[in-house]
Amino acid sequence: MDNDAISAAVILENVNDAVIAIDPDEHIVVWNHAAEDIYGWRVDEVLGRRLADIIPVLHYIDGSTETQVRTAFFEQGYWRGNVIQPHRDGHEIMIAASVRLLSFPDEAPRRLISVNRDITAQMHLTTQLKASEARFQAQYQSSPASMTIWQKTGDDFVLIEVNRAAREFTKGQIQPLFGARASVLYQDRPDILADFARCDAEQTTVQRERWWTLQTTGERRFIAATFAPIPPDMILIHTIDITARKLAEEALAQEYHRLQHILDIAPVAMAVFDREARYIAHSRRWIRAYGSTGQSFIGQRIQDYFPVFPAHWSEIVARALQGEAISAPEERWTDFDGKQRIVSWAITPWYEADATIGGIVIAVDDVTQLAVARDEAKQASRAKSVFLSSMSHELRTPLQTILGYAQILTDDLESPEHREYMSYILTAGEHLLTLINDVLDITRIENTGFEMRVEPAMLAPIVRESLRLIQQQATEQALHIEVDLASCQDQQVLADPQRLKQVLVNLLSNAVKYNVRGGGIRISCIESDKHMRIDIQDTGRGIAPDLIPRLFTPFDRLGAEKSRIGGIGLGLALSKQLMERMGGKIDVSSEVGIGSTFSVQLPQT
Repeated sequence: MDNDAISAAVILENVNDAVIAIDPDEHIVVWNHAAEDIYGWRVDEVLGRRLADIIPVLHYIDGSTETQVRTAFFEQGYWRGNVIQPHRDGHEIMIAASVRLLSFPDEAPRRLISVNRDITAQMHLTTQLKASEARFQAQYQSSPASMTIWQKTGDDFVLIEVNRAAREFTKGQIQPLFGARASVLYQDRPDILADFARCDAEQTTVQRERWWTLQTTGERRFIAATFAPIPPDMILIHTIDITARKLAEEALAQEYHRLQHILDIAPVAMAVFDREARYIAHSRRWIRAYGSTGQSFIGQRIQDYFPVFPAHWSEIVARALQGEAISAPEERWTDFDGKQRIVSWAITPWYEADATIGGIVIAVDDVTQLAVARDEAKQASRAKSVFLSSMSHELRTPLQTILGYAQILTDDLESPEHREYMSYILTAGEHLLTLINDVLDITRIENTGFEMRVEPAMLAPIVRESLRLIQQQATEQALHIEVDLASCQDQQVLADPQRLKQVLVNLLSNAVKYNVRGGGIRISCIESDKHMRIDIQDTGRGIAPDLIPRLFTPFDRLGAEKSRIGGIGLGLALSKQLMERMGGKIDVSSEVGIGSTFSVQLPQT
């Protein structure tokens, strides 16, 4: 073998491309080491075998057919193209093939030489790059955010590309700005030019939120801009119009200031919490009352600032966060300094725009002084009641003795004139005894030392007995009494018969006392919703609407004390409390100049 042949053999075995030669019958005659590496077949396995049996062409990547390739080859004497062929293990590989027909003067027949390069990795990379480019373009063009790309030119940057959102954002007027320099477009905005320079010099992302006047439309918008470097010499500016968000934030800030103002002017300490029971707002009064350091609680949990946070309050907060409104007129509370106070509080949920619970609002009022004053007043009232009760007992005993002896004297007197005088003593004494008994009753009720027997009682007989007791008074006033007891004839109610009669006599007596001479009284029964109602209607002068709320206040006679009508203003107050003790109630309606109607209602059995 001469030197040229040796050199050719060395080259053949050391090139990176597969070199394959076939004879006119398409049998393999040359198969170098690179062919072994690319296809996985050893040279001794392939020599003498048909090429198509070892590495057939599975597919022409450019879409050519076998016929087209052979035609082109014989017309030109060579062919270049990319094909897919099988590896020995069965996987497909992409090959860049260059096939040429060679003939040598001293050899016959001619040989077909193919130089094949494995481009599988290269093709995959190219495919990935194309796919990546396609994805980038798709994302770039479909992004809802405005994007522009700037090319560095010297110390300046030139606009070279925009996406669809940028065109829409500028209403299509950005197109004429292609090729414009940043130094010209933003010559009055050194802050924007500084962001260009920093992004380029440091190759870092620069983010900024700012008011920005659009060069294309002149609109003033609040923009979130991101300057991102694209090595080696481009910058992508990603902009989002957040004007709506900015305005919403400003509106929210105004709303928060309004809320804070409302909290601060409220007469009680107030605080607003989120779903996690963390402070989001509170009044200055709350800080003064519960802030150990006087600093804001915002973001902190409610229980973090109380040394003793009652266990039941955790349950109350949880219930409120489920939608329940809860309150308490009084509760003892321990402050951060250990001081005990009495507070009145209310807790209620607040709601988001979508009707979901956003958190809770707590209002707290320090009622310590009021509670102390009330307790002192109760103590004084109890002392007064004890005094009245004692005095009433002391007065009733001798009064009953006087009435007893007066009755005996009346029986022994023969003179009509003397009998008349004695009747005045008896009438006045009985009236005084009634007043003393009323005082005793109301003091007993106020001190909860009042016993009552509530039991099923026939209603009609009690009404008739009460009417009998005031009949004489009505006759003296020439009053006409109309009675309609048909609805309660056989009805039973739950009541203390003696106390019910006391209430009815009191109401009937008032209907007589405050009536006009020659007027009328109507008593009727009405059955309603498992209750019986007794209406006592008079034709008196009536009660003004503004006086009705005072009607059941002890010792308040609504100005009647200036008249000649007897009484001390205890009857209605006592009647109301007696009815409530029996599970019933008293209602009143009145019209000045027409009369009044008092209604007594009790549950049926």
